[in-house]
Amino acid sequence: VHRGRDGQPIDLGLSLWPILDGGSEPVGVGVIARDITSGKLEEEQFRLAMESSAVALCLVSPEGQFLTVNPALSELLGRDAHTLEQSTWQAVTHPEDVDADAALVDSVLRGERDSYRLTKRYLRPDGAVVHGLLSVVGVRGDDGEVAYFVSQIVDVTELLQSRQALARSEEHYRLLAENTADIVAKVGEAGVLEWISPSVTQLLGWLPEEIVGE
Repeated sequence: VHRGRDGQPIDLGLSLWPILDGGSEPVGVGVIARDITSGKLEEEQFRLAMESSAVALCLVSPEGQFLTVNPALSELLGRDAHTLEQSTWQAVTHPEDVDADAALVDSVLRGERDSYRLTKRYLRPDGAVVHGLLSVVGVRGDDGEVAYFVSQIVDVTELLQSRQALARSEEHYRLLAENTADIVAKVGEAGVLEWISPSVTQLLGWLPEEIVGE
C-alpha cells in the first residue's frame, strides 16, 4: 500500500527484475507498478455477494480442495466453513457419484470445456443424502490453466423425492388398472383415448393398441 500526493492510500502491484550490465552483474532494478485498488474492491464485493447469497457457493482448487465457502453451503452440507475448507468435494460426495464429477472436472482441466452441470448426491455427517444441482465454471489464469473453480449448488432433494413419489403412485395406478376386470381408460380433452386397460379385450374384443388414439 502506497500513498498518493493527496495522502490517500493506493494499492499497487509491483513487478521487479534485475538490470544487468554487459555481463551478468546487476546494476539496478526495473520496476513496474500497477494500480490494483479496483481489483481489491471487486474482490470485496464478490466476497460480500457470496456470504449473503441464499444459494450454496464455493471456490474450489483444481485438486478439489474447498478454498472459500459461503454460509449457505455450510448449512446445505451440515459442516462449518472451517471443516469444509480442510476438506475436498470428493470427501463430501456420495461415493457412487465421485467418478462422474471427476470426469467432468478433468474435461475442464484439459480445456475441452469451460463449465458443466450435474445432479449428484452429497453426504451430510449424520448420513443424510442431499441431492444437489451442481453448476461449475473453471476460472483460468493468464497461462490458460484453471486457477480455481466457482461452484454453485441448488438443493433439489425435495423435488426429486416428489418425482419419485409421483412415479410410485403412477406405477400403483397402472398395476391396479391393468389387473381389474372393469375397463379403465384415460381420455383426452378432445375425447381421444390416450390409454385403456387390457380388460377391454375380454369385454369388447378390441386390443388396446387398436383403439388408443381413436
